[in-house]
Amino acid sequence: MKQACLTLFFLLLCSAAVAEGVWRVKGHAFSNVHAWQKGTEVRVSGRVSGGPVRTPFQAVVHVQNDEGKTHRVTIRKKTFSGQGETFEGGFRAPKRSRWWQIIQIEVVGADPAEIARQAAQSRTMARLATPSSPAPADMPESGPPQCFPIETKTSGEVSRVLFSSMRPVCVTLRNRRSGRLVLMKSVSPHDLENTPLPCGEYSVKIVGDGFVSQKDVSISGQSQVLDLN
Repeated sequence: MKQACLTLFFLLLCSAAVAEGVWRVKGHAFSNVHAWQKGTEVRVSGRVSGGPVRTPFQAVVHVQNDEGKTHRVTIRKKTFSGQGETFEGGFRAPKRSRWWQIIQIEVVGADPAEIARQAAQSRTMARLATPSSPAPADMPESGPPQCFPIETKTSGEVSRVLFSSMRPVCVTLRNRRSGRLVLMKSVSPHDLENTPLPCGEYSVKIVGDGFVSQKDVSISGQSQVLDLN
């Protein structure tokens, strides 16, 4: 009888722990994640393994009780090597619940691979944003764009061309008849700078982040807008 009373008292204090299966989030495997309550304190524990190294490591475990009320438990570690590590966190609830269950697990922060990709993309955008100057008509096709001298005098009729693009690109213009390189220019979104170009027929090559396109255009008149989208 005494043992039965103690067991009943323990069950009143501690709500049943609900163990979950393996949760896979951003390459990490969360296993044996469960939540339980003792008195007014709710604890969440488990094990995380695999996935990329993170410094720091932060995850948010969402739990829900038998009444449908939810709560967030934040798990923080200074470093995570990718090897199996246990974790535990908790919070105080206003009253006891019959049970708590895990409904969602989030890993905070971008993946290291995503961070590296964004850094590489930023470097690419910085290179594309570097302005270049028009090359004279007799400039040979070989030679890097940074070697093109600034040439303001151009023979024949000249049109002021506004390059329009909604994303950073690098545009190359060649004379359609001779194939001679006329211009290499980086164009940023909403760029309002006009570029003087001789009127004529051109082949335009557009290079951006992850795409390359090409088209033929005709430049004439005193001013013209060249759509690069």
